[in-house]
Amino acid sequence: MSFTERLVVVPLCKGFILPQFTQYNDTGDPIKHLQGFLAKMTITSNNPGVYANAFSNSLSDKALDWYMALPLKSIDSYQQTADMFIAKFGSSIQEHQDERALMDIQQGPNESLRSYHKRYNDILLTIPQVNNQVAYMDFYPGLTYGKLKKALVLETPLSKDELTARVRQYVEVEELKNKESHTKDLRDVIVRKRNRSKSPKKTPVWDRIHRDRGSLKKSDHMSIHHRRGWYDARVFGN
Repeated sequence: MSFTERLVVVPLCKGFILPQFTQYNDTGDPIKHLQGFLAKMTITSNNPGVYANAFSNSLSDKALDWYMALPLKSIDSYQQTADMFIAKFGSSIQEHQDERALMDIQQGPNESLRSYHKRYNDILLTIPQVNNQVAYMDFYPGLTYGKLKKALVLETPLSKDELTARVRQYVEVEELKNKESHTKDLRDVIVRKRNRSKSPKKTPVWDRIHRDRGSLKKSDHMSIHHRRGWYDARVFGN
């Protein structure tokens, strides 16, 4: 037995019934498993010693093999059991955090398909044992709506490799369109510059005034001065 003598003699309350537990088999979040285990145990008992005795009933497969292989009299409390359990299977916590990150990934408003696919694959590489079906099922929900997303919904890829091949096709199309658009914009800029260089230069304002005054006839100058004198006489009384 892995229990110390103190735990071996823990009494059970009258009418105690062992709850039915969700089995932990070395995959999944160990902290969530402990939370679920305690939620059921606290309904039937308030004795941590009972929790320690019952914990093995919530394990299966590799997790149960680990528990049964613990050294003799190495477990003296439920808290010690929980600490050892997390120390053994704690790596699964990070794996599931990565899986959540995979599910939450979203393509940015102006993000290219190539960039989004790379970010997705970077997260995918951090998950040691990911199911291929999970991999491609999590990819398209984060895509902005477009032809690729519609195509993946209508015809789901059968493997991660198939998904990658289809994404690459759309990446090539997207980048070709962007290149053509950039070329067109550059061509438009060149045309505008050429048109500006061909347009006649505008004559400065004062040069136009001087030119216009120079084109007046002498009689026009006299008429202007005559009217100016008449205006001054009316206004200033000269």
